[in-house]
Amino acid sequence: MIKSLVTLCEYQIKKIKSAYENKVSVRLYLSYEKIEKSGECTLVLTKKQKEWIDTNRAVGKGAILELTYEQLKINQTGGFLNIVLAALGAGAAIYTAIKNARHQAAEQQELKRHNAEMGKNSSK
Repeated sequence: MIKSLVTLCEYQIKKIKSAYENKVSVRLYLSYEKIEKSGECTLVLTKKQKEWIDTNRAVGKGAILELTYEQLKINQTGGFLNIVLAALGAGAAIYTAIKNARHQAAEQQELKRHNAEMGKNSSK
Protein backbone atom coordinates (compact mmCIF):
# COMPACT_ATOMS: atom_id res chain seq x y z
CA MET A 1 0.00 0.00 0.00
CA ILE A 2 1.17 3.52 -0.87
CA LYS A 3 0.21 6.79 0.81
CA SER A 4 -0.94 9.51 -1.57
CA LEU A 5 -2.07 13.08 -0.97
CA VAL A 6 -5.33 14.04 -2.70
CA THR A 7 -7.88 16.82 -2.47
CA LEU A 8 -11.40 15.78 -1.49
CA CYS A 9 -14.57 17.86 -1.37
CA GLU A 10 -16.98 17.71 1.56
CA TYR A 11 -19.35 15.42 -0.38
CA GLN A 12 -16.54 12.91 -1.04
CA ILE A 13 -15.50 12.99 2.60
CA LYS A 14 -19.09 12.26 3.62
CA LYS A 15 -19.19 9.38 1.12
CA ILE A 16 -16.04 7.93 2.65
CA LYS A 17 -17.44 8.33 6.16
CA SER A 18 -20.70 6.65 5.18
CA ALA A 19 -18.91 3.78 3.44
CA TYR A 20 -16.69 3.22 6.47
CA GLU A 21 -19.65 3.22 8.86
CA ASN A 22 -21.58 0.80 6.59
CA LYS A 23 -18.49 -1.37 5.99
CA VAL A 24 -18.68 -1.11 2.20
CA SER A 25 -16.37 0.10 -0.54
CA VAL A 26 -16.68 3.58 -2.02
CA ARG A 27 -16.14 4.92 -5.53
CA LEU A 28 -14.87 8.47 -5.94
CA TYR A 29 -14.34 10.62 -9.00
CA LEU A 30 -11.26 12.77 -8.60
CA SER A 31 -11.22 15.57 -11.16
CA TYR A 32 -7.92 16.57 -12.72
CA GLU A 33 -7.87 19.67 -10.52
CA LYS A 34 -8.03 17.42 -7.45
CA ILE A 35 -5.13 15.21 -8.51
CA GLU A 36 -3.08 17.85 -10.32
CA LYS A 37 -1.22 18.81 -7.13
CA SER A 38 -0.76 17.14 -3.79
CA GLY A 39 -3.80 17.64 -1.61
CA GLU A 40 -4.44 17.79 2.09
CA CYS A 41 -5.91 14.30 2.57
CA THR A 42 -3.67 11.25 2.81
CA LEU A 43 -5.16 8.06 1.40
CA VAL A 44 -3.60 4.62 1.43
CA LEU A 45 -3.82 3.30 -2.13
CA THR A 46 -2.76 0.16 -3.93
CA LYS A 47 0.18 0.42 -6.30
CA LYS A 48 -2.21 0.08 -9.24
CA GLN A 49 -4.46 2.91 -7.94
CA LYS A 50 -1.46 5.20 -7.45
CA GLU A 51 -0.20 4.42 -10.97
CA TRP A 52 -3.71 5.10 -12.35
CA ILE A 53 -3.80 8.51 -10.69
CA ASP A 54 -0.27 9.34 -11.88
CA THR A 55 -1.09 8.27 -15.47
CA ASN A 56 -4.25 10.36 -15.57
CA ARG A 57 -2.46 13.33 -14.00
CA ALA A 58 0.17 13.14 -16.76
CA VAL A 59 -2.45 13.33 -19.52
CA GLY A 60 -4.62 15.96 -17.82
CA LYS A 61 -7.54 13.70 -16.88
CA GLY A 62 -9.39 12.91 -13.68
CA ALA A 63 -9.59 9.43 -12.22
CA ILE A 64 -12.22 7.16 -10.76
CA LEU A 65 -10.96 5.55 -7.60
CA GLU A 66 -12.56 2.70 -5.70
CA LEU A 67 -11.50 2.31 -2.10
CA THR A 68 -12.32 -1.05 -0.52
CA TYR A 69 -13.55 -1.29 3.03
CA GLU A 70 -10.16 -2.79 3.93
CA GLN A 71 -8.47 0.35 2.58
CA LEU A 72 -10.88 2.53 4.54
CA LYS A 73 -9.96 0.62 7.71
CA ILE A 74 -6.25 1.22 7.01
CA ASN A 75 -6.93 4.89 6.29
CA GLN A 76 -8.91 5.13 9.52
CA THR A 77 -6.11 3.69 11.65
CA GLY A 78 -3.67 5.98 9.87
CA GLY A 79 -5.62 8.93 11.19
CA PHE A 80 -7.21 10.32 7.99
CA LEU A 81 -10.77 9.35 8.80
CA ASN A 82 -10.43 10.43 12.41
CA ILE A 83 -9.38 13.88 11.19
CA VAL A 84 -12.20 13.91 8.63
CA LEU A 85 -14.80 12.86 11.17
CA ALA A 86 -13.59 15.49 13.62
CA ALA A 87 -13.69 18.14 10.87
CA LEU A 88 -17.22 17.14 9.89
CA GLY A 89 -18.32 17.32 13.52
CA ALA A 90 -16.74 20.74 13.96
CA GLY A 91 -18.26 21.95 10.69
CA ALA A 92 -21.70 20.76 11.78
CA ALA A 93 -21.33 22.51 15.14
CA ILE A 94 -20.30 25.77 13.47
CA TYR A 95 -23.18 25.52 10.99
CA THR A 96 -25.65 24.89 13.84
CA ALA A 97 -24.31 27.83 15.85
CA ILE A 98 -24.63 30.18 12.86
CA LYS A 99 -28.10 28.91 12.07
CA ASN A 100 -29.22 29.39 15.69
CA ALA A 101 -27.74 32.90 15.87
CA ARG A 102 -29.56 33.92 12.67
CA HIS A 103 -32.80 32.45 13.98
CA GLN A 104 -32.48 34.33 17.29
CA ALA A 105 -31.71 37.59 15.46
CA ALA A 106 -34.79 37.13 13.29
CA GLU A 107 -36.92 36.42 16.38
CA GLN A 108 -35.60 39.56 18.09
CA GLN A 109 -36.35 41.66 15.02
CA GLU A 110 -39.88 40.25 14.83
CA LEU A 111 -40.41 40.92 18.55
CA LYS A 112 -39.32 44.56 18.12
CA ARG A 113 -41.64 44.97 15.14
CA HIS A 114 -44.49 43.36 17.05
CA ASN A 115 -43.95 45.54 20.13
CA ALA A 116 -43.78 48.69 17.99
CA GLU A 117 -47.03 47.71 16.27
CA MET A 118 -48.73 47.01 19.58
CA GLY A 119 -47.51 50.37 20.90
CA LYS A 120 -49.09 52.15 17.91
CA ASN A 121 -52.39 50.28 18.37
CA SER A 122 -52.60 50.98 22.12
CA SER A 123 -52.12 54.74 21.66
CA LYS A 124 -55.14 55.02 19.33
